[in-house]
Amino acid sequence: MSRSLISISFLCLLTAGCSSEDIPQSVPEVTYGRFGAEVERNVALDQNGNPIWMQKLVSGYAQPDDRDAPKKYEFLEPLSDCSFTLNKEGAKAVFIHTYESITAAPVYAITKSTINKRAEKLVKEWRQAGRNPGADVNTDDDILRFSDVVVTDTSAPLYLLLASKERMVWNIVAAPGVKIQRVALLSEGHAAGIINLDPEIPVVAATSSAMARCNLYPHRKPTEKWRIMTALRADPYDRSNLKIVQSLSNSYSVFAGWYQKVFGADPEQAAIGGSRVNAFLVGPAPLQKETRILYKGLKGSYLRITPSDNVVFGTRKTYLAKNEPLVQQAASVLVGGDLTILNKR
Repeated sequence: MSRSLISISFLCLLTAGCSSEDIPQSVPEVTYGRFGAEVERNVALDQNGNPIWMQKLVSGYAQPDDRDAPKKYEFLEPLSDCSFTLNKEGAKAVFIHTYESITAAPVYAITKSTINKRAEKLVKEWRQAGRNPGADVNTDDDILRFSDVVVTDTSAPLYLLLASKERMVWNIVAAPGVKIQRVALLSEGHAAGIINLDPEIPVVAATSSAMARCNLYPHRKPTEKWRIMTALRADPYDRSNLKIVQSLSNSYSVFAGWYQKVFGADPEQAAIGGSRVNAFLVGPAPLQKETRILYKGLKGSYLRITPSDNVVFGTRKTYLAKNEPLVQQAASVLVGGDLTILNKR
C-alpha cells in the first residue's frame, strides 16, 4: 500500500470516514486470495471485477462507527420452507456475493444457543477455579459485518440476491430512477439484515439453519485467478487442493441449478463480488461529481433483520453490558440458584 493511501486511510479513521471530496490519488487494486478477489475497505467492485473508490460513487461517504444505530428495526419474516419467489416478472437478476467483509457494523445478534454455551463454560470454569472467572466473550460470534451495495442500473427492475458467509448488514445506496423489485438475503451466519431499502420492497432471508435445511449454499465458479487454482496448476497432484477445488465446483453446480430455477439465469452472468469485498456497484459509475449518489449509512436508518433473541446496537462496552447478565442468568439456571455456591470454601 502506498504512503499516500496510508495517510488518507489514517485521516479517514480520525474523522470517522471520508467525504466524497477525499478521493485517494492512488489506483485501487484487486488482489486474489485463496477463493477470489480481495479489495480494500473503501473500494467497490463492479460486474466486470473492476475496482473503484467508493468516494467516486457517492457523496458524503463514511464507514460505520460504534455511535451509529438505526432509528427503527423490525424482524423479517423467517423463511418457512425452501421456496423463493420465482423471477416471473422478467426482472434483471443480480447476484452479489462475498465470503467476508472487513467492515464491522455496531450491530450484535446474540442467540440463546450462544448464551447457553457461554453459561456452560462459565459454570465449568467457575467450578475449576472456585471463583467467578467472568463470562466468556467473543464478539466475532455475535457482531454483524457491513457491506454497501451502490445501485445505478435503471435499465430494468432488479431482483437482488445478496449472499455472504458471515452475518451481514447490507446497505442499499440507490440512485434516482432505480427500481428494485425484490431482495433475497442469504447468510451462512445466524443473522442478516438490510437498511435503506424502500419498506414496500419485499425481502426474504435465509440464515444458517434454513440454508442447511434447504441445502442452499451460494458459491462462485472457481476461476484461474484464485490462489488455490494457481497452487493447483503448480502442483496438479496436490490431493488437498484438488479435493477442495472439486468440492467447490460441485457446490457451485448445485447452487447454479437452484439459481437458474429461481432467477432464470446463469449466476456468473450477473455476479459481483469475491472472497473479501464489502462494496459493490450494480450499474455504471457516475461520470461527474454532481451525479454521485448521496450516501446514507446505518445511522438513523430503518433496519430489517432476521429474528434474533437479543439485538444490541452500539459500542463493545454496551454489548458486554448486555452479554454478561444474560450469561449469568443462564448459568444460574444450570446450577439451580446462586452461582456463589461454586466458590471454594
